[in-house]
Amino acid sequence: PFCPTCIRDKFDKLYPQIKEIHARVRKKFKLPETIPNHNSGKICRLCVNKCRIKEGLFGYCGIRKNAGGKVVGPDRNWAYLDWYHDPLPTNCVADWVCKGSKDYGFKNLAVFYEGCTFNCLFCQNWHYRDKKTKTTAQELFRAADSVTGCVCFFGGDPTPFALHSLEVAKQISEKRRKIRICWETNGSVSPKLMRLWAEYALRSNGCIKIDFKTFSEELNIALCGSSNNNT
Repeated sequence: PFCPTCIRDKFDKLYPQIKEIHARVRKKFKLPETIPNHNSGKICRLCVNKCRIKEGLFGYCGIRKNAGGKVVGPDRNWAYLDWYHDPLPTNCVADWVCKGSKDYGFKNLAVFYEGCTFNCLFCQNWHYRDKKTKTTAQELFRAADSVTGCVCFFGGDPTPFALHSLEVAKQISEKRRKIRICWETNGSVSPKLMRLWAEYALRSNGCIKIDFKTFSEELNIALCGSSNNNT
């Protein structure tokens, strides 16, 4: 084990060992052991990792893949996720600032995405790595019924499925009564997509909850296997 001060002050020296620890953990789940950086790879710009993915292989998230020279995977129409309803008030981390937490009689539509752009060694929801439940945007839209007060996209992390969550947000905001739309994320998504998320959250009186692991990039890489620059 390394203390925070050692990681910050001696990062270059310790990085090979940190990298090996993450690789060993990820290998158990058949995920790419490091952030792909193949010279001939196709760049995925969805998140901070900016994976250069070799033909036929997956990005760091294990969700998006280079197939025929194109980065493919979940899109606006489908994603890997599990969903359920929670009666309000629920255990939302923003309940102390959100008026929706007092919407008694309504419920939260919780959308748990089965994928992530980080590799947190302390992840409490690590079990998502063993699941791949394909779900359409239309199914989620139908789940946002007349007594749904809010929807929260979390996981895992919504980043590998950013377009899918946007499509669901779009359908809900256009065709349903006022439902608060929220994201809970590690903040690794591209700034362009984050701005789109923020627009839906603000318009619906929802919010975006950023899960800061640490403010230090060195510590973030040590704990999560990835940079926190976008966060």
